[in-house]
Amino acid sequence: MRSPADISHTIARLRKEQGMTLTELAGKLGIGKSALSRYERAERQVPVNNIGKYADALKVSIEYLLFTDEERRTFLDEKAVDLNEVINEDIPVYFNGKRISNEKLRLFVEMTTLED
Repeated sequence: MRSPADISHTIARLRKEQGMTLTELAGKLGIGKSALSRYERAERQVPVNNIGKYADALKVSIEYLLFTDEERRTFLDEKAVDLNEVINEDIPVYFNGKRISNEKLRLFVEMTTLED
């Protein structure tokens, strides 16, 4: 699991990558800009019970915020499922922290289906 400081820095990085201001993200989270700034600088710990709000606002999974790439890969290896099951059951799939729509997953399957 990421350290509290790593979670804070990941939130700050994602916000900046998405071109979002402190004020915009703070508004989506329902907190003050100064509180968010302290979280991002790791002066205070991000409340883990609110991590879902951060993930939703930044359009990433909770796992993306809490776990390292290696931890997520290990988890995913253990939880491998058929892509058709993912599409049919509307299971969220993320790439580089962003959700892939079911339409794009269907296109991927169509483009990569090999003939027997």
